This record gives sequence, C-alpha cells and structure tokens, in this order.
Amino acid sequence: MGLTKKVLSQLYSEEKKSLREIALIVGVNPRTVGRWLKKYKIKSRLRDQWGKNNSRWKGGRHFKKGYILLKRVEHPNAQVDGYIFEHRLVMEKHIGRYLEKNEIVHHMNGIKDDNRIDNLKIVQTKNNRGKIECPFCHKTFLIR
Repeated sequence: MGLTKKVLSQLYSEEKKSLREIALIVGVNPRTVGRWLKKYKIKSRLRDQWGKNNSRWKGGRHFKKGYILLKRVEHPNAQVDGYIFEHRLVMEKHIGRYLEKNEIVHHMNGIKDDNRIDNLKIVQTKNNRGKIECPFCHKTFLIR
C-alpha cells in the first residue's frame, strides 16, 4: 500500500509527523516513507537544519586529528567540504597573502592546536611528498 501525495504531505508537512510515526500509521519501514517523500518531491524538513540552522552548530569549528578546522567556504584553498586548517589561516593573515601549495605550516612545539603565530613557521618543500626536516627545530615529518 502506498500513500497519496496529498495524504503524505499533510502528515509530514502540516502535522509535522516524523518518518517513523508515518511508517507506524501506514505499516511500512521508515525508509519506505523517505522514498515516498523523494518520489513525490516533498521538501524534507531536515534540509533547513544545515549549518547555522542546526541545533548542534558550533560556529563552523571542529577538530580533525588534533588540528582545528574552520568553515570558510569562500576561501580559495578550502577543502571540498568548505573547511580549512586554522593554522594556515593564522599564517596567511600574518604574512598578508594566501599560502602556496608547497608551503607547509609547522607547529614548532608539536602541539597541533596551538595556533599562536610565534609557534608557527612556514616550511617550503620542493617535493610534495616524503620526509622533510624543519629548518628551525630540525624535527622530521612526513608529507603524504
């Protein structure tokens, strides 16, 4: 049994019932209800909960492998998801230009979330992969 577009729209959009509640009423799996919403092109309520509209939004700041990433969609070197490492932004602001692809920002004390400018140094590399040595602290690290 399927729901008509009108009934599904009324339950989901007007009465604000969840997919699970609708599935219990109709006797199907919630995924099936989701497919019906897509089939009938009924706009999902979750679409409005991205970014700043989401209750878990933390200002576009999160951690990845110890590094701090910030949401900067407009930045030319941002990743596909719109995030860029904070230490790169700090260094770019300090030197007044965007960093080149072969310029790596190294944390002198090894603490990845310590983004004070006096802890950051630019390390240039001719090759984009392999082991390199920081000319300042002489630590070696791997670039993948």
